[in-house]
Amino acid sequence: MNHHPPPRCFLAADAWSDGDVALAAEESFHLLRVLRSRPGDPVTVFDGGGRRAPARLLAAGRGGLALLRLDLAAVETQPPPPVRIILAQALPKHNLMDGIVQKAVELGAAAVWPLLTERVVAAGDAARQAAKAERWRKIAREAARQCGTDWIPEVRAPAGLPAFSPEIRACHRCFIGALAEDAAPFREAADAARPAPPGAALMIVIGPEGDLAPAEIDLLTAAGGIPVSFGGAVLRVETAALYGLSLMHYEFL
Repeated sequence: MNHHPPPRCFLAADAWSDGDVALAAEESFHLLRVLRSRPGDPVTVFDGGGRRAPARLLAAGRGGLALLRLDLAAVETQPPPPVRIILAQALPKHNLMDGIVQKAVELGAAAVWPLLTERVVAAGDAARQAAKAERWRKIAREAARQCGTDWIPEVRAPAGLPAFSPEIRACHRCFIGALAEDAAPFREAADAARPAPPGAALMIVIGPEGDLAPAEIDLLTAAGGIPVSFGGAVLRVETAALYGLSLMHYEFL
């Protein structure tokens, strides 16, 4: 007889308690309406920071929120990845960033930093950028729930390259996906980056359609970035992001 694992739900770390706890609206909808869970059914909750715990669905409470009883004596902690992989992604057209964030979670990224570069479509005012970031965070939570990881990457609001320069300098290595003929093969650059200290940050920068402007590449290399090649083919933005993350996952995780 096949036994399916209990459904997973995100519960913010500050909501964990010994008493009854209520899931947020989107998690409650998923559990009660999509999965049609019933009182007494087992549930696994995770906080996005490595913790998970078994729970039981008690009822649908006020406002249709699912009420759970956590078993805090059975909390498990998933250790963090050995290194922090950061995807710094120039904003692509349309809604391609949605899929990139989703796959970044599946591929073990610790952070996704959307970049405003010279050749991207304007991202709107600060309020619109904040709304986009919140949408991507929701996508990241859903992806973590689906793929079984207990770690949700940090997703920032879009920002320009100068804002990231100090953090690039703090990384163990920053690889810049580049079309230039003199860019180093990724494998060669990855070999030179090993061994990476435990917990070290490793960044991969993916430019927009048409690549980063020369001045932007100069800024990144001045901050310690290393232009790397993914091969002879010119990849679409979303393909380059997933390919770069896959290489980072294979080489360092």
